This record gives sequence, structure tokens and C-alpha cells, in this order.
Amino acid sequence: MVMTRTRRPVPRILLALAVFFALAACGKDASPSQDADLPQIVVTYSILGSLVSDVVGSSAQVTVLMPNGADPHQWQPSAKDIETLNNADLVVTNGLGLEGGLADVIEQAVKEKVSVFVATDHIKVRLVGEGEGADPSDADQSVGAEDPHLW
Repeated sequence: MVMTRTRRPVPRILLALAVFFALAACGKDASPSQDADLPQIVVTYSILGSLVSDVVGSSAQVTVLMPNGADPHQWQPSAKDIETLNNADLVVTNGLGLEGGLADVIEQAVKEKVSVFVATDHIKVRLVGEGEGADPSDADQSVGAEDPHLW
């Protein structure tokens, strides 16, 4: 028997992002002249970055921190990456420990009042099933654990 944790559906992600952009647009010119005038969204990794870019279109500047091919469990941010994250209007992260090397940086950003949207807080997360995962000693690959991988 596989237990699942009830989460809010994916449309809530879209609703939250839409509300953010509606609020961010208040008081701004209808046609910003440069990317610097757009809300700055920093996303932790490329798959999530593609989703966010598709949702926001040209209404925000989306920056992905991790380079393609980087292991999100192990990747460590540079000083410039930390600065980029801390200067964002919104940070979108996966959650569930996927971005292990960014945990302290994201925690500090929250303390400094950077808006952080944790995607896995707004979806139904699947659980790791029997025979899945390459490393049973890894907590996010244990049978019954919440699977942080959205792909």
C-alpha cells in the first residue's frame, strides 16, 4: 500500500504566480523598457525555470541559478549566485531537500524578507515506490519517502 500526502494541485502554483505578478505590476509603467524594470524571479534549476518562464512569459525576468547538468542535491552557489538570489523579487525553489546546497542560502533569504515560493508545498507529491531509486541510503530515495523530483 502506497500512502500519499495530500497537497494542493498544480493550478495553485499558477494562481500564486499570477497574484504575485498582478501585485508586482501595480504602480509600474504598462510597457517596461528594459529587463531591469521587470520583476526579477530567480529559480533554482532548469526544469522548474522552464515552467516558470512559460507561466510568466515576458512579464518578468527569469534567472536560473544552476547550470544545466548540475546535480541539484550537491550544487553549491557562488557569491554572485547568492547576490542574485538575495536581490530577487521572488525565488522559486523545488523544496523537499532537492536543493541541498542552497538550503542555508534560501533560509537566510527568507530571514531577509525575500519572497520564496516552494513548489512542492503546492502540489501532491508522489512517494518513492518499491524498486525505485538508485541509493536506498539516500533519504529522498527510500521507499515511502516524498519524491522531490518533479520530472
